[in-house]
Amino acid sequence: MEFHLMATLLVLIGIFATAVYVHFIVTGKEGTLEESVSVILKIILNFFKEEPQEPSPFTVIGFSESVKENLHRYSAIKQDELYRDSYIPGHYMVEFVGSEENLNIFMELLKRSVEISLQRQGYTPIIYAESEKISDKVWYVHIYFATSPTRKKSLEEGIERKKKIQRKAIADALNSPVDEELEKDIADVTELKKHVTPTSETMTKIKLGFDLALYELQKTAIPLYVPSNLLHAIIVGGSGSGKSTFLLYFVYNIKKSMSCELVICDFKRSGELKGITPRYAEFEDCINEIRLFYEEFIQTPEGGDGITRFLMIDEIAGLLTHLNMTKEGKQTADEIRMIMSSILMLGRSKRRFLILSMQRYTASIFPSASGSADNFGILIGLGNLTVDGRRGLFAGEHFPEEEQLYFGTGRGIVLVDGSPLRGLLVPNLDKHKLLHVLQSMN
Repeated sequence: MEFHLMATLLVLIGIFATAVYVHFIVTGKEGTLEESVSVILKIILNFFKEEPQEPSPFTVIGFSESVKENLHRYSAIKQDELYRDSYIPGHYMVEFVGSEENLNIFMELLKRSVEISLQRQGYTPIIYAESEKISDKVWYVHIYFATSPTRKKSLEEGIERKKKIQRKAIADALNSPVDEELEKDIADVTELKKHVTPTSETMTKIKLGFDLALYELQKTAIPLYVPSNLLHAIIVGGSGSGKSTFLLYFVYNIKKSMSCELVICDFKRSGELKGITPRYAEFEDCINEIRLFYEEFIQTPEGGDGITRFLMIDEIAGLLTHLNMTKEGKQTADEIRMIMSSILMLGRSKRRFLILSMQRYTASIFPSASGSADNFGILIGLGNLTVDGRRGLFAGEHFPEEEQLYFGTGRGIVLVDGSPLRGLLVPNLDKHKLLHVLQSMN
């Protein structure tokens, strides 16, 4: 027994030494012997690390016959000569000739045949099917499958990438709808001034945009509204999400719908909201405007004074972070949090509302125990939200059509108090022209 073990060991050492020597000779002695040893060791280790090949569906009796039978049943012409297929581990391809309707039926049947074949071999696979058009009525049907944990994960990631690309292609091909009322106002700002008849009624509806799912999936432009007594709002979106465009559109619809005054604090000094209201501040000047708004807020009686007022702070997270850099600043940051909390708690009854925008919502804006964040009537996330950013806004909620939609510039998610989560689509508009309209509405 010991002799056989020793002999086997000597044979393995001999094979290893020979492999090292061959590699050393083949490289033309440009490398060192140590490098050759390292290369051969890596090859051996990778061999043992390598997962087993994906099982073949052909090993189950009747699989090939099932494929041919379904081709004959659903193809538009006989496919004896045209029928071709190919197989590499984890990927089976079949040529199909026929109508698109029958193609979809055949794809499902082929996918099911592969699944049954692998299950009979004791596997629980994940399977993905797609078609590739070659010419008129000719397609390649591709079936991808995986059975091992590592390959399943890799295939799932690949499927998600493909779906995201497909959703983006559909979204890009479908132009956002226009807001006809806005386009009319842009075309004639002079007439706009004559016909703006805002009201102070508490149940005025404010337009937010359009239902994203209905537009992308059914090509129907249905506006989304929010009652004017729910106008505490958080708008979140990173660079390129369309956040600043939405802010302008939101302000436009507010000013069109009700008699109101705005205080705008633009901490990052973007200038994108400038000229909309005389009460405008940038950078640290925002602090005094916030304090002044709060003083007026305290003096406002219950039920309001006949006019609705808004405090809009663009990039509130940046302002608080900036203040927290010093001891005195931290006290000011706490003061601003207290002011915002008071407005959120008591603002509805006084017709005073808080609108906050930021790139990412975090719990640091309000202490979680204060319950202040629960008073926002509108939560909006634009663009592709991070997992944490989404959880902070919507607490893990989802809506049925979500996986079929693409979230990019001007596309996002909205949660209005008392309503289910929805997809939000900002209309196609010229931001600079809209800013001109808003400046003309003063």
